[in-house]
Order: sequence, then C-alpha cells, then structure tokens
Amino acid sequence: MRFVGLDPGGDGQFGWCVIAGSARPLSLIRSGCASDAAVAVRDVLGVLGPSPQIDGVGIDSPLFWAPSGRRRVDFVVREAIKAAGAPNAGGTVQQVNLSWQAA
Repeated sequence: MRFVGLDPGGDGQFGWCVIAGSARPLSLIRSGCASDAAVAVRDVLGVLGPSPQIDGVGIDSPLFWAPSGRRRVDFVVREAIKAAGAPNAGGTVQQVNLSWQAA
C-alpha cells in the first residue's frame, strides 16, 4: 500500500512525502518541500509514476475536533516524532485552537 502525506506551508515549506507498507513501521519512499500545492502534487506524482496507486492521503490540517479536551491523534503523532528525535515536537504538532466562541 502507498500513502501520501501533505503539510501545507509557506513558500518553499509545503511538505510532502510518499510512504509504503502494509504493517508498521511504514517505509519512507521519498519526501520533499515545495513552494505550493501544485508543485507538491506534481512532485508526488513524479515519485508514484505514470499509473499512480494511492491508498490514502493525510493532510496536516485539523479536519476534526474532539468534543471536549485534546485530540488523541495529536498526542500520538507528537510522541512519535519526539521518539524520532524532533527537537520541538510541541511546535511541530500544535494543539487545535479551542478559544473560539459559538455565535
């Protein structure tokens, strides 16, 4: 199975990766940074080849909120990148801003 990860960022900071595997740990095929989404998608498709098979895509964006408290997924990812040696996992995987008020 092949998966794509996308991390939208500013100019030159739109991260992407292609990983593969059917069991943990998955294997990193290739990763990079682009200037925008179009370049990132082009780069990913270049890695996948002429007949891309993608089994899943993950985009670094809070696409859901926990009804109360913190999202467990943030904790799991933060701990995994700490274990991999990230110097600032808290700044990399940030908490969803829950300070808004419903109108």
